[in-house]
Amino acid sequence: MNRLTNWQISDVAAPPPGGARRGERGSALLIAMLVMVILTLLGISYLMLAQTESQIAENELNAQQTLFVADAGARVVMNWFNDPTGTGYKVPTAAQSNRTIRWIDHDGNPGTANVLAVAGSPTQPIYRDGTDDLFDKAYRGSNALAFMGEESHAGGDEGPDLRIDAAAGGAQATFLADLNNTLFPSFPAVNKRARITRIDVYGPPLINMGGQNVRFGIATVKVTAGMFIFPGTAAERQVAQRMTKVVVSEVPYPGDFGPLTSCNFLSVGGDFEVHWGFIHAAGDFQFNTSNLDNKMDSGFPYDDSGAAGFPNDHVTGAELASFIAANDDSIEDPWFGTKAGQRILDNAGNPLGTAANQPFPFSCTGVNDNDCTDDDHSNLFQNLGFSTIPCPDLDYNFWRQVAISGIKNAYYYKYVGGGNFSLNGVGAATSLPDATSGRTGLFFFDTTNALPPTDSNADGIFDNLTPAVTLTAGWNSAGFIFMNAQSLSSNGLGNSPPARTMYAPGEPYMESNGIDGWQTTETVLRLTYPTGDPTSGSPTFTETGTSTTARVAKGPNLTGTVHMAGVIYNSGYWNSHGNGKFFGAIITKQGIIDAGGGPAGSPDIWFDTCLKDKCWPPPSLKLPRVVSTSWESDM
Repeated sequence: MNRLTNWQISDVAAPPPGGARRGERGSALLIAMLVMVILTLLGISYLMLAQTESQIAENELNAQQTLFVADAGARVVMNWFNDPTGTGYKVPTAAQSNRTIRWIDHDGNPGTANVLAVAGSPTQPIYRDGTDDLFDKAYRGSNALAFMGEESHAGGDEGPDLRIDAAAGGAQATFLADLNNTLFPSFPAVNKRARITRIDVYGPPLINMGGQNVRFGIATVKVTAGMFIFPGTAAERQVAQRMTKVVVSEVPYPGDFGPLTSCNFLSVGGDFEVHWGFIHAAGDFQFNTSNLDNKMDSGFPYDDSGAAGFPNDHVTGAELASFIAANDDSIEDPWFGTKAGQRILDNAGNPLGTAANQPFPFSCTGVNDNDCTDDDHSNLFQNLGFSTIPCPDLDYNFWRQVAISGIKNAYYYKYVGGGNFSLNGVGAATSLPDATSGRTGLFFFDTTNALPPTDSNADGIFDNLTPAVTLTAGWNSAGFIFMNAQSLSSNGLGNSPPARTMYAPGEPYMESNGIDGWQTTETVLRLTYPTGDPTSGSPTFTETGTSTTARVAKGPNLTGTVHMAGVIYNSGYWNSHGNGKFFGAIITKQGIIDAGGGPAGSPDIWFDTCLKDKCWPPPSLKLPRVVSTSWESDM
């Protein structure tokens, strides 16, 4: 057996420490480098991901901030509807908008193509052609008045009623620059600015109901906003764009029926005075008839034909001629009348006149000195049936929601006990007279349990109404007051209420063609209107003949002194004793009474014809005219 010699064994190399072979030296460094590369790549990936996430977050921030601006712009436009006059905030003029791109359904026929509006055209006019009242009432009545434009036309063009576009330059760009500089002077940062870039206003959505297209509101407001970096420099560029679209509808204020409406009976005493419109009582109407000529004003004479539209049928032919030819040309109140769903009763509870609809048919014979203008009472109607008496059933939940919506000049008062209320349920306790006196707005006073008026006993009386309210000396207010009190009365309000602009209705006319509103060929009673304070004394109107070609649509503006200018609605009663001057309308759900034992004097009510002509509320009252019924953004 061969054996290695000692010198052979000594020549064999010893293994390195750790047992590694000579060829494996440096592998740990390589592995470490590979790990470092991998970690570096991961780090770079995380850095890139973080940068991406940061950019996403910044883009999201830009988008949200831009949306805030678009939303703010939509609210500004809504305020243009609420106050479209010179006192409104940043209301644009016609010269600062573009109305030439309007596409409309000019003939109301969905089978014909929409047309591009043309200035001066009677059938396809531009919006508010020839006027500067872009957002004033009325929002209906003709192709020129209503918002009828399109968001986008079938041919690819956009066709709103009006547009204000910064890209158009000129007055439009100047207007938006001023608006942005006022609202967002440095938002959100020095090197980044959010701006409103375009405002479009066009027709509301159409909803098919029973095969008919119905307008869902009065207009659609679309506001586009952008976010710009490096604003005002050559490097300026847009990095975000958002859009807000709002459908606006009119606030449906009640009161277009007349100066006084009872959804039940009406029983009054004393020298009860209502002017410039019809009293409506769904049930019996009882008043002091001891001196009928002094208790009830005469007016435009009516017949008792019972024809369609009755009692809107005025006398015609020889009867009207005898009325015009009467010795006395003065008329106490050409618009006054009464409509009772049941009977007209005297102060003893006896029916007045016959059981026919009209207890006093018109006649110019047998009256004092042929004075039928002052002695005629053909404007009194009875037994018309509940269905013919317009009794507004105001939706409690709707008006409560409007009051708590946060809309400007709308106030919600929660009942806290003891006849007191708290603003939004958190303010100091106050009474209804104190909460409204000297103020203007939309006021909603809730029931005792913040639930709709409830008749749990089925006795016709709501049992969750708040205690009775009495308006006393020094009280005055304006706007719309929605009450849920057991009763409302006034006592010693004083003889020096604030001065308000008042105007009598337009000249009365005979509705003969079945089309709402006056049209040429319908007979008009021409009038000379009195001057001075309408609430002082008993101003009369002078008839000067008739016309079929011209009519004064609204009486002249006068200055009158009234304690309340606007509408009062109460779910309970109105106790009609006590003085007070009201211009607008009073509506009660449970009826109108004279409880007796109250203060002397009787209230006077003058009807505000704008309630009927759809021009109420006037801008001077600062009431919300529109509310949003749809609010969306480009999500």
